Amino acid sequence: MKHNILTILLFSIISGLLSQSVFAAKDQAELLKAQCDNITPQQRQMAKMAGYNLDEICSSIPDMNDLKNGKDASRQNVVPRGTQYQTDDRGVIERDSVEGIMLQGSDKIKMPGSFKTASSGKIKKYGYDLFAGLPTTFAPADDIPVPASYVVGPGDVFQIQLLGKENQQHNLTVNRDGSIHFPELGPIGLSGLSFVDAKKLIEEKIAEQMIGVRAVISMGELRSIRIFVLGEAFKPGSYTVSSLSTMTNALFVSGGVKEIGSLRKIQLKRNGKVVTTLDLYDLLQKGDTRKDVRLLPGDVIYIPPVGATVGIDGEVKRPAIYELKNEKNLSQLIDLAGGYSPEAFPNVSHITRKNKNGFTTVIDVDLSQKSGKNTSLKNGDMVEVSTVLEDFEDVVHLKGNFHRPRAVKWHNQLKLTDVIHSIQDFQQNTDLNTGLIIRREMPLRKISVKHFNLQQVIEKKFDLPLQPLDEIMVFANDNTRLSDLALVNLELKTQTTDGSLSKIVDITGNVRYPGTYPLSDAMDVKTLIALAGGLAEATFLGNAEITRRDVANNDLATVEHFNINLSEELSGNTRFRLSAKDKLAVFVTPEYREQLTIVLSGEVRFPGKYEFRRGETLTQVIDRAGGFTPMAHVKAAVFSRDDLKQQERKQLKALQEQMREDIAASQLENTEAGKG
Repeated sequence: MKHNILTILLFSIISGLLSQSVFAAKDQAELLKAQCDNITPQQRQMAKMAGYNLDEICSSIPDMNDLKNGKDASRQNVVPRGTQYQTDDRGVIERDSVEGIMLQGSDKIKMPGSFKTASSGKIKKYGYDLFAGLPTTFAPADDIPVPASYVVGPGDVFQIQLLGKENQQHNLTVNRDGSIHFPELGPIGLSGLSFVDAKKLIEEKIAEQMIGVRAVISMGELRSIRIFVLGEAFKPGSYTVSSLSTMTNALFVSGGVKEIGSLRKIQLKRNGKVVTTLDLYDLLQKGDTRKDVRLLPGDVIYIPPVGATVGIDGEVKRPAIYELKNEKNLSQLIDLAGGYSPEAFPNVSHITRKNKNGFTTVIDVDLSQKSGKNTSLKNGDMVEVSTVLEDFEDVVHLKGNFHRPRAVKWHNQLKLTDVIHSIQDFQQNTDLNTGLIIRREMPLRKISVKHFNLQQVIEKKFDLPLQPLDEIMVFANDNTRLSDLALVNLELKTQTTDGSLSKIVDITGNVRYPGTYPLSDAMDVKTLIALAGGLAEATFLGNAEITRRDVANNDLATVEHFNINLSEELSGNTRFRLSAKDKLAVFVTPEYREQLTIVLSGEVRFPGKYEFRRGETLTQVIDRAGGFTPMAHVKAAVFSRDDLKQQERKQLKALQEQMREDIAASQLENTEAGKG
């Protein structure tokens, strides 16, 4: 039952609204209002569950007084700007214009007032999107408090409540002659008076002629007035608005200002004379409504064409194209744009301008100087405010296995020990035997490399002055150091343009992390081994080999080999200085093997895995395993080896291929014999 009631109620209200024109009949509106007034909470909740908001539906039903006075018939309907929808003769959006649009998966509905953003290479005109997304109809608010300065005119309604000896209530409309007809008092002329003066006059009349009666007076329904919106309006024409409407209200009724219209010189004309000029920038940027004056019947709002415009892009808070009024220079334009953004670098800015010869030119300006700020503007200028560079200046970078890799402010007395304080600065697996400083030499910023012992720096046994843009690199005890240094090696290679060898060195053999490393200042063998993570297990300390390439002779490059005593180098007794593109080879102790093992299984006394030395025989290993058991069948023993298995696989594969070839040849011979 409840569901049926709800269905009938929704159908009657919604269908009534959809079929209602601006000339809706009074009885139909009264019926809809009665139905809305009798909605129960249960029906409201059921409608909400069905997806309808009855309060919103009922609030859109025209008021009885509006229907009596024919107000809805005179209200204009304005379609939102930028839409492609068509309206019928009642101002309602036609259903077919919406349903006829077949949307694809990638389609986007263009919203009113849409524009290309700065990221697409264009900036919008400032202020015009204020009028984007307007509703399809404009309904002036009738419940705004009436200001004391409101001028009374024909059509206004006074609500007068009499208290005291007589208790009555009257709703009296101001006639065309400007008076109200008060029962028992006769006509009272009010036209042209302010609301305060009119209220005072009525109170005085009642006090004089009705002894013992006190009056409470307020404004009821306000009259409508007809005004004109002309010039570069979105929909110029004649409009009927509330008598409390201001210039901005009328602009919204007409859909706003075209993009070829001025936002800063909107004129209000009364009896052929300009009463005031509205600058919408004051409203948008300062919230200043002093020039947004109230309208009177017959007023004309005239929107002239837009004046001179200048664009500003880059690091300002509101990049846009602005209309100029009293702004003459760059400083005033930047104020219009909201000032600089935090990323602005005004020292390097420029103006793109069309010159008299029809070409485009660029004017560089320094907006940090007074002369740059005072640069005059011309119509069509485009100003670009530059951004700060992301490159650092006067800092030192901490990179690698620090707990907190970061940039540190550089000063003249800054040293290595000022940024490296203790072992607590580093992660647990940090290599304390080495570290690098990547230094960029000014002004070309070519890099050079310096090395240090990290543990000595922590213990304050070594120090080094730092320079701006130094990069301090420390490494973890893993092979990530090679990837960390890849860019450094690449830059060392690319900056070598004089025909000399790149300042990199190689280390191979029995070190923990063999590879290519940057050549640091005064690098020796001990430093390179430390940079490569140190020696691996079972390194031969007797000698190592350095291979050097020499291109000093332009006619012939030579290669030299140097044998060094690795033990002497590591102890510091000797120091072999390395040169660009040197290659250090570190050897393993002769005859050292990680592990040589054999597995004995079956009928031996102690089967298992046994290590053996080079030259040892199978019989010797079996003897170490206690020999054979009494059950052992020695002649049936099987010996297997991985490389023998692989060799057998290769032989079997070769035999299979040979058999296929033989079979194919035999079949061919039989075929030939059959033909003969």
